[in-house]
Amino acid sequence: MRRGILAAFVAAAALFSLSSATADQPARFMSVRGDDVEGRQGPSADQRIAWLYQRAGLPVMVLAERDGWTQVRDPDGDEVWMRSEDLEMRRTVYVREQATLRRSARSGGQVVAYLMPGVIGAALLVFTLSMDEFMITYFVSGQKGTLTMYIWSLLKDGIAPRVNALATVLLAASFALLLLGAWVRDRGAGTKPAGERS
Repeated sequence: MRRGILAAFVAAAALFSLSSATADQPARFMSVRGDDVEGRQGPSADQRIAWLYQRAGLPVMVLAERDGWTQVRDPDGDEVWMRSEDLEMRRTVYVREQATLRRSARSGGQVVAYLMPGVIGAALLVFTLSMDEFMITYFVSGQKGTLTMYIWSLLKDGIAPRVNALATVLLAASFALLLLGAWVRDRGAGTKPAGERS
């Protein structure tokens, strides 16, 4: 009888220490290593593919690991299993809406970056470089067609009216984006976010 009570007490203590140890561990984040990574319903290649992740660098939260597979939660909240080699330790950020990154967790903390303008600026820079560096775009894009490759294919038969029309639309869109950027910059020039010093 005493041995049974002692065994139950030891088992309860072991369970309590195990649950408290796992509860104290902070969440661990990783990112998707490449394009076309399969998210499966279970830790096996035989399990059905729930999602196909096509964005390298997408951050995911690690939930469990088993036999070369890692269970993760994506930014939308879906939980899937991925091969461990399809994940990397590099931590990335996923921005859904305009946000302010601050040095401390307080609302009045020093502003480090405004995330949405940086995302828009990076997208515009990538678009501009893809138009400027055609040869790099041609070799890097693989089988996926881009706008510059489409324009190049139209130029093979000489300069057609479609090329002129497309160039006019691109020029007008570029000027419109420049004017919009200047307007947004001037609109925010008179106000300073809380926590910033002049």
